[in-house]
Amino acid sequence: MSRAPRRGPLVGVLLMWAAGAAAQAVLEPGNTTTTTNATSTDSTAPTALSLNVHDGGVFALDAGSITDGFPTYLNNLDLSVTVQGENCLLTWVEMDLEGFSCVFDSVRVIVAGVEVAKVCGREVPVPTQVFGSAFTLRFVTDSVITQTGFSVNFQCGLMTPAPPTSVPPTPTPPTPAPPTPVPPPTPAPPTPAPPTLAPPTQPGTDATALSLNVHDGGVFALDAGSITDGFPTYLNNLDLSVTVQGENCLLTWVEMDLEAHFNCAFDSVRVVVAGVEVA
Repeated sequence: MSRAPRRGPLVGVLLMWAAGAAAQAVLEPGNTTTTTNATSTDSTAPTALSLNVHDGGVFALDAGSITDGFPTYLNNLDLSVTVQGENCLLTWVEMDLEGFSCVFDSVRVIVAGVEVAKVCGREVPVPTQVFGSAFTLRFVTDSVITQTGFSVNFQCGLMTPAPPTSVPPTPTPPTPAPPTPVPPPTPAPPTPAPPTLAPPTQPGTDATALSLNVHDGGVFALDAGSITDGFPTYLNNLDLSVTVQGENCLLTWVEMDLEAHFNCAFDSVRVVVAGVEVA
């Protein structure tokens, strides 16, 4: 199934699943079977982890790699592996996932239950530093559009967290003598701003019916009127405005046909008062 790429803001909700400690399956170096509270030091343990094979596994490794494991990954995936290693550096090698804002498909790095990184898209991200004794890499996809996936290398034990910077105590300054009160200067009366005049009205037009494609940038002293974009079909990459000088105005919207988005991320009409966007 295919669709046009979607756009949207960065929105993500981390859903975690944890099993009880008594039933947790632990895979450590050399242990190719699922065990409970078991350890092994066999040198044949996998260091090249594939989520489609090792989903849910826990591996004690100092270095290795993780991939999604699919030629083209599937829809509706939620796969993860956990690597037990101190202070790891994740170097992303390949990245080809749907979306640019990580709303649809994403790879997430989780440390102690906290999501410390989320990556997606087609550009290889900068390396991710992970401080702690373990990290979980989780791969989540939505119900449409699949691509070739990702790969990342990890190396543990190379980094040391920076020690906290101690702040020397601030010395208490001596209490100054109270200043001699000085009467404030008499302020000069404000200079009234010159009135802003509306642009001249074109012959044969209604000065109260404003069109952004004609009156862009204009300032109009009006008690009533209307504003439209002025296009049969508006254009891309527009940034047009008009200013109406009037006290306590009520705007009644008559027609609205803009590109749809639940929080107006794409096309929008904005009402600004004294530099503050109010609608």
